[in-house]
Amino acid sequence: MFKVMTWPNTITSYSDLINVHHRKFKPMLELVKQISSTRYASGIYPAISMTTLIISQAPSWEFKHEVLEIEYHPNEKQFVFTFWENPNTKPWVTHSTDKNAFQRFEHCMLTKKWFA
Repeated sequence: MFKVMTWPNTITSYSDLINVHHRKFKPMLELVKQISSTRYASGIYPAISMTTLIISQAPSWEFKHEVLEIEYHPNEKQFVFTFWENPNTKPWVTHSTDKNAFQRFEHCMLTKKWFA
């Protein structure tokens, strides 16, 4: 089971990646800030694995069960959104640039009917 974080702690973690560890994750930080200030934030739970943002509708979950993983690849300036229903099925994957990441996030929420 993964333990969730608060949105403020998630923002702090990505800020530390940028300011302390000098990683090029500003687009991820901006995405997390956007998500945390929307209507979605109260109904989803964040966690971080390495640099991947993991989002679930439940405060705890099993590995790759009903989660949205969001990865940022700074060299390509690209986000990868991976939705896992369970680890035994092929995940649903979509991509976006760093410019339209929030729109892609919303698309994921609507496609998976988390906020229908």
